Amino acid sequence: MADSENTFSDEVPAPVSEPVAEPEIAPLPEDVLQYKSSGLSRVFASGDKRLLQCINNGNCAIHPIHSQYEDMNGLNFLGNLTNIKQHIQFIKYLRGECDIPKNLLHLFLKGYDVDRYYHEMGIIDFDSPTKESLLNLQFYFDKCEAYIFQITSLDIAEKDGYQILNDIHCNDIKQYKQTAEDFENDIKTLISMIPAGRKIIFANDFYPDLVLNGSSKNPDLETITKLLGTASNNSEYNTHSIRFLDYNKFKETPFFSQLFEENSTKFTLIGLGFAFIMLNEYFIKPS
Repeated sequence: MADSENTFSDEVPAPVSEPVAEPEIAPLPEDVLQYKSSGLSRVFASGDKRLLQCINNGNCAIHPIHSQYEDMNGLNFLGNLTNIKQHIQFIKYLRGECDIPKNLLHLFLKGYDVDRYYHEMGIIDFDSPTKESLLNLQFYFDKCEAYIFQITSLDIAEKDGYQILNDIHCNDIKQYKQTAEDFENDIKTLISMIPAGRKIIFANDFYPDLVLNGSSKNPDLETITKLLGTASNNSEYNTHSIRFLDYNKFKETPFFSQLFEENSTKFTLIGLGFAFIMLNEYFIKPS
């Protein structure tokens, strides 16, 4: 028997400390179970086209409340977002905690471009489809079982104190790069806005050098990946079920190149289908 296994040692064993009880994940409330459609999980998602288009209509596996088919069409689709501050503002907007001025709405959520067009044309009697989408999102947001947030950028753009899309070019825009410390604080804020007991799935973006010919590494994406990975393993958040979908793990599949259009990070139909299967089977479904 090795010395380390000697049970007759004269040494007094160190006292065993009692394990610290961790808070349990809260059960789903009745109003969430009540609106569970056909036994399917109700899911909210906010992110870029790849995420929302792969979710599509739920593929008879989940019940999305915010998704995208193509262009501006989708289930209650209001827009694509890229950074964490946009996601936070989106939730506040849905809950009526952030009254975004009408002249800025289309700079934040592209779905409101239609409303702006009819307003500029002087068409008063117009029941905008965004109105119904907003009402649906407001009603179902807190009744979801899973929430997915894709974060692909550290670039922040603000106008008049409100978050807008990064690619908007107009006057009086404040633009800056989000720091890692600020990002971590926003992760805490975002998680705190989701009811306890729900699944929160964070997703990043593909490193362009894995997909695009001649592309270099993107330090911002590497920072985002590291911080989201850390958050998903942080016991501080164990009143939620935090998960992290690292898209770059798709590289391990033998048909990785078939997931994208030629020299593009845009998914092919195969890519959209594969991404949905991975998202649902490994992140949404598991308890």
